[in-house]
Amino acid sequence: MTGQEQHPVWVDDLDRKLSEQFPGRIVRKDLVQRLKVGFSIPVYVLEYLLGKYCSTTDESQIESGLTSVKEMIAERIVRSDQGELIKARLQRFRAMKLIDMITVTFDEKDQGGKYWAKLATCGLDKIHIDERLTHQYERMLTGGVWANVELAYDDSITHAGVTRPFVLKRMQPIQIASASLDEYVRARRNFTREEWVSVLMRTMGYEASHPDFTWRTKLFYLLRLVPMVERNYNLIELGPKETGKSFVFREISPYSNLLSGGQGGVTDLFGWKNRRDKPGLVVRYDVVAFDEVAGNNFKSANDKDMYKGYMEQEPTELANMFHCAIILVLLARGLWRSWKARAPGLGLFLVLIGIHPIAYYFSHPLMDFRQPIEPAIVVLMAAGAMPWRLRSGRQAQADTAAGGA
Repeated sequence: MTGQEQHPVWVDDLDRKLSEQFPGRIVRKDLVQRLKVGFSIPVYVLEYLLGKYCSTTDESQIESGLTSVKEMIAERIVRSDQGELIKARLQRFRAMKLIDMITVTFDEKDQGGKYWAKLATCGLDKIHIDERLTHQYERMLTGGVWANVELAYDDSITHAGVTRPFVLKRMQPIQIASASLDEYVRARRNFTREEWVSVLMRTMGYEASHPDFTWRTKLFYLLRLVPMVERNYNLIELGPKETGKSFVFREISPYSNLLSGGQGGVTDLFGWKNRRDKPGLVVRYDVVAFDEVAGNNFKSANDKDMYKGYMEQEPTELANMFHCAIILVLLARGLWRSWKARAPGLGLFLVLIGIHPIAYYFSHPLMDFRQPIEPAIVVLMAAGAMPWRLRSGRQAQADTAAGGA
């Protein structure tokens, strides 16, 4: 190509367009598979490293960046059986850099409160962490964050009479820090619908140009992403093993969680009662998926009803609780103001709202009764939200006559 940048033969038109519209944010998926072997870390962690060092179509820069990534992985990513080795190296070298998942707990029993960090893979816990870091990256208190961390060893530090020498000096979460929705929207305008579907397929790790991927098949695969962007979307996928059903929820996003074996108790999903330090998975993650579900076995009927209610309404979501509370307050205020103003037809509203749902209470486990009476609820909410004072018809006529006199 004369006067244009030369690209290797594996770069097609879609690759070129992606590199132009999203510079520094594209990753070769085949490189991920080359690095994945031997390390139990999510794909999005490897993709972050590759995006930092190999986000180009230049082969020489890719090979150089790949070497840097391999060296970083060999130096900083540890296995679960290397916990004592990490302690020994910290004691010897006094400092160390690692890539691991960080979780933070708050000990309120300690005078003044104390934050403790823990590295999930190597098992290192009771690590001192600055409160400012905890408040800056609050996700460490909920689901944990994969990050580049720098640890220090200081055996002069004691806490409650016990030596606690491990200190977290610095950390950098492994995520795109400058993601802008407006930037993606602007770049999206330069792609056709078919091209963007292919981009999404490649993001999931599939080559959309493969002849087995018909348009209908592509949409079925993209359906797996809907629960990540749509609230209260429940999806069941049936299929043979090794077809990628679990891959999306386990590997491509830190905001989803996969429960292997298809089992999850009430405490796992919704948290421990009266234990704010043990939130459930539905609070900590945007998506919770069950893998290898063999049947609908419930330990009690109450558990089953709780699952059904949550899947329909998400009652434990703060946004839904706030929404329902606003509806209840406005509804009650509208009834009270209408009663004081002796509004005509109020009795019909009371009969509709108070008596109509009774039959549903005995015949339907869900809140289907709300659908026929929602117009009445909206009218009373509007009355409750009106800023002016409601007056009876007789009082309004008297005021009008007085004004005319």
